[in-house]
Amino acid sequence: MIAVDTYKLPVMAVAIEAGVDIINDVQAFNSKQKLILMAKANVGMERCIERIHDDDNLTVAMQKFFEHNLGTIAAAGIDLERVILDQGIGYAKVAHGYQDYAMMRNIDQLNDLHRPIMVAISPKGFGQKPLNLAKEDRLGVTLIAETAMYLRGGRVLRVHMMLRKLVS
Repeated sequence: MIAVDTYKLPVMAVAIEAGVDIINDVQAFNSKQKLILMAKANVGMERCIERIHDDDNLTVAMQKFFEHNLGTIAAAGIDLERVILDQGIGYAKVAHGYQDYAMMRNIDQLNDLHRPIMVAISPKGFGQKPLNLAKEDRLGVTLIAETAMYLRGGRVLRVHMMLRKLVS
């Protein structure tokens, strides 16, 4: 499968024309023009929640956001079977990382939305803040976190590969 991450309408249109399988919009398909384009297309939609501040109760805020946005997508005539939910791990607007940990810990509370939930943790950043691990040492904690999320309901795994330079 080929997925394109973009929030730009022209890029979405070109990607769909080129035969992409999934569009991931970090702005959650938040415009009428995007919804019109997606209603005409036959591609999957990965919706990422955009967090602009530190919510008092992030899990409740995510549930409300996803419920509202899924309603908007359905009202545009788009079959919700095409939609994957993505909490946006790694895109928190606050530096301490607690939003990411709350989303990971509470992933099972999104199961009542009856949509597949993305598990996508990049070792590029994950593991650095809580454990002060070097980038090349983060794979193990990343895999443990992804496994924990899978066991709590995350069913779509997006794997980030980190290639190491081989030195002879």
